Amino acid sequence: YGKKAAGFTLLGDALKAVVACLIGYALLGHLGSYLAGLFCICGHIFPVFYGFKGGKGVVTTAVAILMCDPIVFAILITLFVIIVLFTRYISLGSVICVMLYPILLDRINHLFTGQATPYAVFAIIIAVLVVVKHWANIKRLMQGKESKFSFKKSVKTPEENGTEGSN
Repeated sequence: YGKKAAGFTLLGDALKAVVACLIGYALLGHLGSYLAGLFCICGHIFPVFYGFKGGKGVVTTAVAILMCDPIVFAILITLFVIIVLFTRYISLGSVICVMLYPILLDRINHLFTGQATPYAVFAIIIAVLVVVKHWANIKRLMQGKESKFSFKKSVKTPEENGTEGSN
């Protein structure tokens, strides 16, 4: 439907995670924020209104991480950008970062509190969900058939513009 529709979809995916985490935090504190983020991601991946067939949950997950753990988010988004810049595979960046999420969350929490975090359980569940949704991408990556992200503006051929044969 175009870039405008994609932008609104991206904004909606992000805002629902923001709202869910804020409400969760207001009701149950940090635990509520994690619970709400997890359920928001589950609702995105398995929406009731679309026969439980939804998106891959990357944007919703990223924003939920931002809301719950800004430091972990900053590290993960930096790694994501580096991976995508060097490989041009968005799916690879997404999968690697979501797999690192539970480890980083635990290590960062241990660094600041000296204890393991009980919230790592949520991070593991989220990581499993997102990796499972990316299974086809992972297969294509291993086969060398995954699409690469292009930093260039695409130029359409006359056939793609629907102007074939017109002068």
